[in-house]
Amino acid sequence: WRVTGIFIPRFSHGARPNMPNDLSLDKNQEDGSWFLEAVGVKKPAPTATESILELQSENTLVDLPPIRTKPPVPGTQPDTGLATPDSGQQPSAADTPHGITIEMTSFDGDPGTSSSMFDPIPELPPLPSNVAVRVPRERHARQDVLTQSGDASHPGSPLQTRRTFRWPVFGLALVALAGVVLGILWLPQAAENAASATRDSYEHAALAVREFLPTAQASLDIGAKPSSTQGALDTVIPVVSELTSHASTLATVAAEPLPSVLPFVPSGPIDDLAPLRDRTAILATDASEIARQIGDAYVYRTSIDDLLNVGDLPTSADTEEINALSVMLASSLAQNASLVSELPANTAFDSIAAKAAEAVGAYAQWQEDYLRALAEGDAATAQSLVAALTTSHDDLMTETAQALTAFRESVDGRIVSLSREFDDHLAQLTQ
Repeated sequence: WRVTGIFIPRFSHGARPNMPNDLSLDKNQEDGSWFLEAVGVKKPAPTATESILELQSENTLVDLPPIRTKPPVPGTQPDTGLATPDSGQQPSAADTPHGITIEMTSFDGDPGTSSSMFDPIPELPPLPSNVAVRVPRERHARQDVLTQSGDASHPGSPLQTRRTFRWPVFGLALVALAGVVLGILWLPQAAENAASATRDSYEHAALAVREFLPTAQASLDIGAKPSSTQGALDTVIPVVSELTSHASTLATVAAEPLPSVLPFVPSGPIDDLAPLRDRTAILATDASEIARQIGDAYVYRTSIDDLLNVGDLPTSADTEEINALSVMLASSLAQNASLVSELPANTAFDSIAAKAAEAVGAYAQWQEDYLRALAEGDAATAQSLVAALTTSHDDLMTETAQALTAFRESVDGRIVSLSREFDDHLAQLTQ
């Protein structure tokens, strides 16, 4: 057949040229569309590669800036110098030849597909000479949202920051301020109160000693008098013990450290306590010394009276009586030696202590002489030895009485002066 000058060969049983017989035909090929594609009348169906390329071209987005034109300002001259996106100047309508300005905006949306799979965006064609490009300044995302949501012709009100009132911080500030005020007002008063309490402790302890000094003075008189009875002498030791206790309490109070003072706090009331504390300690020592002196006088008064005091001794005796006297005199010698060794050291009675030790040493030799005289039946020698022992005892008592009298006068005057010192000290403590 020959159609429109094109020769088409003939095929048997509808077979296609260059096609295998076992290839299946779709509907388009059965209706003869392949013939139209072959002669160029119908465009052939795109291949798989062409279909993918077409999809890529369709999904490629070209971000073209919107064009906003403004009419030229009358009386202005066109300017051929146009601003570029990289320059720092922003063109206006008056800067362009015909008043046309293109304002560039950015695309903030999501195209929905990854641009890494598509071809790069083609470059824009060159702009005409009468068109300027305005590149917008970068703005914060929140400002863009606020600008887009409001009216462009009426700018929004300035942003204001609203904060909730911080009550915890305010409460802490009030507590700190109250602490400062309390420290300013209370700390000086606390120092004065501590100083006052320390003064009170000094005063109470000193007053106890001062009030007991008259009783101590009376006990001194009892212990120093040779005529004092044994019942009266028995009251001296309790008085000495009580005075010693009061003096010890006063010394303990004076030994306590002064109240501490915080930095930047006036320490005047505490500093004033230092001389009072020192004076209290001195008075406590003096009171304790008075108690010791009275006790020493009592020891000498009672101990010297027991030395060489063996009672009535016979001038003659048989063997049995001599043996009994030997045991009794040996025990008396041991007791006398113990009394002498226990005499307290006191300058007022040093001479008495020395004479007592000498008498006890002679007492040992006297016992041997006396027992030998009894054994030999020498009554005259025995009588002479007994008289000598009595004389030694009486001499010790006389010297002791004299020493006690001088001692009583000295210590009594010291008690009187100490009472005045306590009065002055108590006056200072109560100021």
